[in-house]
Amino acid sequence: MRATDVHYADQTNGDQMATAVRAVASYRGLPIEHENSLVDVAVPVPDPRPHDVVAAVQAVSANPADVKRRATLTPGDAPTLLGYDTAGLVQAIGPEISTLALAEMTDRIEVNGPQRVLGA
Repeated sequence: MRATDVHYADQTNGDQMATAVRAVASYRGLPIEHENSLVDVAVPVPDPRPHDVVAAVQAVSANPADVKRRATLTPGDAPTLLGYDTAGLVQAIGPEISTLALAEMTDRIEVNGPQRVLGA
């Protein structure tokens, strides 16, 4: 698989994929003790581009890369989503994806996808 982006939909409505997801994000590199260093956000679920995968997250963990990334963020209007290590159920795939199928579990790790959702 050569997925350029993996997006995660955390809720489904029967057979329909959610239109928005909940995520943990940061707007700037504050000390982790600061009450706004990590915030809950809701973002729209994108339509997959040719090399994209959209998955319903079933597990996520904090990776040292997330800690480093959050700590070095510059202030911005759009939140940066965190969560390098994720696993979930494939809900949509772009036309260039040939190694994954709908309803298959994936543990693909990619941060650029959620950023694209936010327009960053």
